[in-house]
Amino acid sequence: MTEQPKKSPVLLIVIVIIVIGVAVGVYFALSGDETTETNTNTAAATTNTNTAADPYADLMKYDDKTIDITSADEKVEGKIAISIDLTQEYPINVLHFIKITESLPQTATGSSGLAYNYLANHTQEEFLRTGEGTGSLAAAFCNPDQMPDVLTMAQQRSIDADIYYGCDDQYDPWHTTDVFFNVYGSYYNHETWSYASVIGRDKFAVYNASPFYYEYTEQGVQGWKFDNDQVIKEGEITASYDLIYTE
Repeated sequence: MTEQPKKSPVLLIVIVIIVIGVAVGVYFALSGDETTETNTNTAAATTNTNTAADPYADLMKYDDKTIDITSADEKVEGKIAISIDLTQEYPINVLHFIKITESLPQTATGSSGLAYNYLANHTQEEFLRTGEGTGSLAAAFCNPDQMPDVLTMAQQRSIDADIYYGCDDQYDPWHTTDVFFNVYGSYYNHETWSYASVIGRDKFAVYNASPFYYEYTEQGVQGWKFDNDQVIKEGEITASYDLIYTE
């Protein structure tokens, strides 16, 4: 009977060590690939989260921006100022200031004497008969040739054009003027903001509010007022202007 050769125990040990070494190498190679992928995905997720968390990053370019307003007939002088305050619920404040030079008649309403009773509307032409307008058209009795600091007003969220008030002419019942202004603010967040809509208002119109005044009593005090939406819908458009914006 032929005797089978005996396997060397040393050779078996070497083989076992080689197998274990290969297995460990494969494990670390695969582990390395998984670790790199996980880190990359984590970094990408962090980047996307930061971008989504700052919706005003691309809008800050409008902060402290001003836009000049004129008209085709050169009767309008105005300015738009944009200020962004991220502490506010509606951070983007757009202040609109429009001054016109126009001969407008004074009219009487109710028990009052002669006065300038007009409503202003800064809008698009197709909306001239809708909405409530953009406030009263105020007479500039004082410093009519001056312009207020519109950007500072926007930053302060104020619509007080103080330079047109406080002089003697304001209290002179016989004094007249051919300079008038309208100032108002609009507020936006990142979802409602549209720069195109800000400079898309191509019309400024003046409505005669005198026929729409009515007497009212509120908390025991009597007075006269008009409903803005009725004036916009039914009132005579005394003057209108095609606006031009210059950045």
